[in-house]
Amino acid sequence: MDNLFKHYSRQVRCSDTEVNKEFLKIYKHDKHIEDWLTTLTSKLDLKDDAKANTLRCQANQLYKSKRFKDSFEIYTKAMCIASIDGNEIGLIVANRSALFYMMDYFEDSLKDIEFSLQCYCPDDVKLKLYIRRIKCYAKMNVKDKLKEALDFLENSHLIVTDEKKTEILSFVEIKKTDSIREVNEELPLLTAGPNPKFLYASSVIRLSFDKLRGRHVIANIDIKPGDVLFVEKPFVFAPVFVNDNIEMSSTKCYNCLKTIYSSIPCSFCVKTIYCDINCRKKCWEEFHRWECFGMRCNLWYYIGIGFPALRTIIKGVSTGLCTLETKFEDDTARFGVVDNNYPYFNKLVSNLSKMENVLPLIISAGVVVLFLETYTDFFDWLNEQSPDCYTKAGLIELIGGQITKHIAQLQCNSSVIHHISNRTLDDGGSVACAIYPSISMMNHSCSANVKISYIREVAVVRASEKISKGEEVFNCYGIDYRYADRQTRQDRCSQYYHFTCDCKICQRPELEMFVLDE
Repeated sequence: MDNLFKHYSRQVRCSDTEVNKEFLKIYKHDKHIEDWLTTLTSKLDLKDDAKANTLRCQANQLYKSKRFKDSFEIYTKAMCIASIDGNEIGLIVANRSALFYMMDYFEDSLKDIEFSLQCYCPDDVKLKLYIRRIKCYAKMNVKDKLKEALDFLENSHLIVTDEKKTEILSFVEIKKTDSIREVNEELPLLTAGPNPKFLYASSVIRLSFDKLRGRHVIANIDIKPGDVLFVEKPFVFAPVFVNDNIEMSSTKCYNCLKTIYSSIPCSFCVKTIYCDINCRKKCWEEFHRWECFGMRCNLWYYIGIGFPALRTIIKGVSTGLCTLETKFEDDTARFGVVDNNYPYFNKLVSNLSKMENVLPLIISAGVVVLFLETYTDFFDWLNEQSPDCYTKAGLIELIGGQITKHIAQLQCNSSVIHHISNRTLDDGGSVACAIYPSISMMNHSCSANVKISYIREVAVVRASEKISKGEEVFNCYGIDYRYADRQTRQDRCSQYYHFTCDCKICQRPELEMFVLDE
């Protein structure tokens, strides 16, 4: 994107109400966006069985060297690159199943065995998979499945040598080995139950409003450390790229962010993995049918926060891309709807009118709109949702302006989903950019009184200290007093969020030192 932005020197200022027209003026007459996108789409990452074969051989060598984590990552990458109906993908997944078996990940090994058997596999590989399936069930001591696997092998057309029969019998009698299972942590319950007026929030807090603080969160009663204040599903999230090689995570389902090891790839792009066919189908129908070609040309890597902005637009179409026309005071009576929270998201502050230059946001939105117009059927689909309401130019103006606004809203309100690693093959770290409208209602403090953790895509907010009845509940927007001095914090709040922080620790810098021994 830097190569695109260098063509622009002028500045554009506008408000939320003016952004649609400003977008269309630039989009109609700008050739730089088209040239940049044409260059990007001329180089595609496509399925390539020869490359997949090379990666499989590389992963095999890593496996032999006991570098299991590196081997797993290369196998998964090779699986994504292999054509979905070619001769390579079955071999790759078969080899990955052997890795899982070696690491006592028996459930994952079994999933990969079944996936591999649905693909092309020569008879010698099938025999290994049938025997490995028997070994998995023997290790897990699942007797009914073990008998089925034994019967299946006996009735197959494959020739089993006496040596193999002896090996199989030895495993049938083997003692049970505990399989390493994925820890799927259950979502906690909200302390004192849900607040009927505040979606995803506890009844121990409420949404309030005044002219000085805007919308903010107040404690209804005395809150104890550890009390659960929010358990919020994101309105929308977009997975993030994990390194300079423009890769997606090899352990997170692209659709639900569940930590997975056995996975299936997208049928078309080489980036995304899924828990199963259901997750892949759901994601395709909701988002990925318009994202997939962008993955093949690495558009979403370069467009940054324009990626979740696209998903936001798609989610908003069913609501008519509407914004609540109510006053902020009215939100205290009700905030949020379960089915589609777009109207409440669309009311989040964008700070467009406070920005010195909106042009970079407009250019980013222009790239997304031109991509949708040129390489997808998005606008045909959009016209079907609201026939005869807009001309093509009208739809482009509407979508471009809204994406520009959503990029600004995401810059001010989004959260980075961070997972903590608890398995050998999973590094954890930042996995997605998400928007949580209810959590966004908390104001900032450089010394927050809450802590946020993530279970898959869900954010869990707990009190980190006692909060007395009537006190405000504060989040930290990533500018913590423990890691930045006062001037740095003030500069970042002004630059990214367009306000001056006057939290207690900014008003009294001596409080930063209270943890030190005297």
